[in-house]
Amino acid sequence: MPEFAIKTTQLTRTYRKPGGGTFNAVDNLDLDVKKGEIFAFLGTNGAGKTTTMKMLLGLTFPSSGSFEIMGGKISDTSIRSKIGYLPEESGLYPFLQVKDILKFYAHLFGNTPAWRRERIDQVIDFTGLKDKSSEQVRNLSKGQRQRVGIAQALINDPELIFLDEPASGLDPMGIKDLRTMMSVLKHSGKTVFLNSHQLSEVELVADRVGMIREGKLITVGTLNELLGTDDTVQIAMSNMSPDKARKLISNIPDLSKNDWRVDGTTANLLIELDKPDFADEIITALMTADAKITSVNKSTQSLEDLFSEIMQSPPKP
Repeated sequence: MPEFAIKTTQLTRTYRKPGGGTFNAVDNLDLDVKKGEIFAFLGTNGAGKTTTMKMLLGLTFPSSGSFEIMGGKISDTSIRSKIGYLPEESGLYPFLQVKDILKFYAHLFGNTPAWRRERIDQVIDFTGLKDKSSEQVRNLSKGQRQRVGIAQALINDPELIFLDEPASGLDPMGIKDLRTMMSVLKHSGKTVFLNSHQLSEVELVADRVGMIREGKLITVGTLNELLGTDDTVQIAMSNMSPDKARKLISNIPDLSKNDWRVDGTTANLLIELDKPDFADEIITALMTADAKITSVNKSTQSLEDLFSEIMQSPPKP
C-alpha cells in the first residue's frame, strides 16, 4: 500500500498573460501528503492553492510534471471514487431540498438504494443537518449551505477529502463543529487536504502545513517544526526609560543583543526576550532599578505570525 495519499513531482501549471508572455500559477511543486493526516495548504489569494487542488482533482491539467493520488492516476475511476471535494463555492441547486441534493450526489456513485439511504442519513447527522433535511437550499443560511457542501463531499465515504475554504460562512459554533468533523475524519483513517485562510483554526487541527507563494512551495512541516517550541517572554513595565532598560539588559552576561528587544515609552514599556532562562535575572535587575513590573507572559509564535513573516519576506532569487 502506498504511504502517501498525494505525491507530486515538479508539478507545474502555466498560463498565458493577457498582454503576452506566460506565468506559472504552480511552479515545479514537489509535495507529499501522508495518508491519515490533516494537511493544510496555505497561501495568499492567487498563490496557486486552488490551481493545485484543481490539478489534483483532474479539473485542469498540468503543463508539466506529474502526480499520484492514493497511489494511482486521477483518470482512474476507482481512484476518483475514493475522493470527496468541497469547492470554495458549492453551487448547490437552490430549489432542491437538502435530502434530494444528497440523493443526487449519492446516485453518481451507484451502489444499492439501501446503501444510499443509509449514507444520506449518516452525512446529514454528521454535519448537523437533521432539522434542515427537508428545507430547500435557498432557505438556508450561508453557514447551513456550507454544511450541505461538506455533506456532499462525504457522501461517497471517501478516503481523501479536499476542502477549499470549508469555514466560509460558518459562525463560531459552526467552525467548532467543523474542527470536530475533521478530527473525526482523521481518527477514522481519512486524509484531509485543506485550503483555508482561518489560520487560527488550521493551527488547532493540522498535522502538517505547506505554504505556497507565487506558485512555489516555500516551506512545509509539522507545526512544531515550523513554529518551534521555544517560548518568548514578554515583560510589561513602567517607571523606566527605554534607554535605561536597554543599558541594564545589555550588562547581563551571556545574553546576546539579538535575544531581546525593548519597545515603548517610560510609562508603558515592553521587553521581549527570546531566552526564557534569563527572565528572572532581567526582572531582578529591573526591579532593583525601581522599575514597576506590571505583567510577565510567555508566548509562542503563532501560525499567523509565521505566515505573515514568510509572505512578506523578499522572494529568494
